[in-house]
Amino acid sequence: MGIVGRRRATGAFAAMGERIPAATVEERWGSAEALLAAAIPIRPAGEALCDLALCWRDRLRARVVVVGRRGASERECFVARADASGVRNLPITPATSGEGRGESLQSKLLAASGEGGADQWIPLAESGTVIGGVLLWAAPGVELAPCPGEWATTTARLMTLVRTYDRRLLHDKLEAMAEFAAGAGHEINNPLGSIVIASQRLLRDETDPERRRLLSKIGGQALRVRDMIGDAMLFARPPEPQFEELDLGEETERVIGRFADRISEKGIDLQTELLSRVSIRADRTQLAVVVSELLRNAINAVEDGGRIVVEVATRDCGEQMIAVLTVRDDGKGLTCEERAHLFDPFFSGRQAGRGLGFGLSKAWRIVTNHGGEISVTESEDAGLTFTVEWPT
Repeated sequence: MGIVGRRRATGAFAAMGERIPAATVEERWGSAEALLAAAIPIRPAGEALCDLALCWRDRLRARVVVVGRRGASERECFVARADASGVRNLPITPATSGEGRGESLQSKLLAASGEGGADQWIPLAESGTVIGGVLLWAAPGVELAPCPGEWATTTARLMTLVRTYDRRLLHDKLEAMAEFAAGAGHEINNPLGSIVIASQRLLRDETDPERRRLLSKIGGQALRVRDMIGDAMLFARPPEPQFEELDLGEETERVIGRFADRISEKGIDLQTELLSRVSIRADRTQLAVVVSELLRNAINAVEDGGRIVVEVATRDCGEQMIAVLTVRDDGKGLTCEERAHLFDPFFSGRQAGRGLGFGLSKAWRIVTNHGGEISVTESEDAGLTFTVEWPT
């Protein structure tokens, strides 16, 4: 339950996670300011939703409350459920592009809740756009308390603040990482260079097979550390994109060709549907990195004989068309920890030592640096779907 549990004994919010008498509920949660003060310090967004769900549950005396917030993408949602047993975040299958915003969000929250039809649905809007919602279920024989008028607007405001805070914190983390990588690169690369040169010189005159193996390993591991520092520097402060007009379908097909041997080796059933003449402005090299890392991730995820589907399409967003790249696999999916850290640098879901964990984080960094969005969803049967939305 995260911060909810840690703050349980502090101040006026000591009973947040406990069922409390109606009179006390009215006193503690009677104002929107109390709601805002209870949840605003929380990060990440999932924990903020958990505290909000508890506030709504106790204030309205509900049996079950489900609170949901849209993410940066149409396909991304964050959900929390609070009931008598406590509070937790819920997985959700993001909405498809063809569904309406408010309607799709309500149906997705209802599906994630595991309950039947809700007794009450409260949409949460910011500047006229639905960004979240609250579903309420009453306990048998207990009528839901009236919802204060300002609670919906304040909850929506809080969701916006949490998202803004997350973005600012991410920016600060990237800047700190850039400073660290720059300093580490200078201090570490010099001794690494000496190690590589020394190992190569010793290897040149060495005839013993075991010593040659050890010297090669020393040099290889030193180069691996150098690459790690270089990746960290590129991730934190990537070069400015050199924009040019590109056809997303053609560029994707070109990258797929580089993996032909690997795909054949694993017996993967690769299916492609690449719409032609999907024009985007992008850096050709950086775009190739995005497609390569998503495809490499899918290849590593599927078993021999598995299936990967790569699609390039467009979506009409009203003001402009969006280019959409989709990479879908039928691998084993994600654990909770992997989902939480999927785009984090140095995190890898594979066995320790099998990779630096920079592939997906580099893809995320490049896409966002181009003004696009990248999201991941878990398929209903098995596997993952990575979706990149790129401005045309």
